[in-house]
Amino acid sequence: MSWTVPGYVPDGNWSDGVYGIGYEAAAGAEHLIQTEVPIGTVSVYTRVEFQIDEDPQDLIDVFLGRDYDDGVVAWINGLEVYRSPEMLSG
Repeated sequence: MSWTVPGYVPDGNWSDGVYGIGYEAAAGAEHLIQTEVPIGTVSVYTRVEFQIDEDPQDLIDVFLGRDYDDGVVAWINGLEVYRSPEMLSG
């Protein structure tokens, strides 16, 4: 998946949005939703650029917040850092 590779640039066709992303407008997460996704959407892929001002060697812990229904996989710089139990490997 080339979009997980550091330095991947061709994301100009991706829609802009603000986190959180979803469509749970009446299920308790409505205060988290900033970018609505049409009901019936099967998958959502997001990409966020961020910079760590510390020396990465000095990091002890990083928090990745998420609220999801069916499964989630997260990568940082092309390295898979989290896969929910619902998601098959690969």
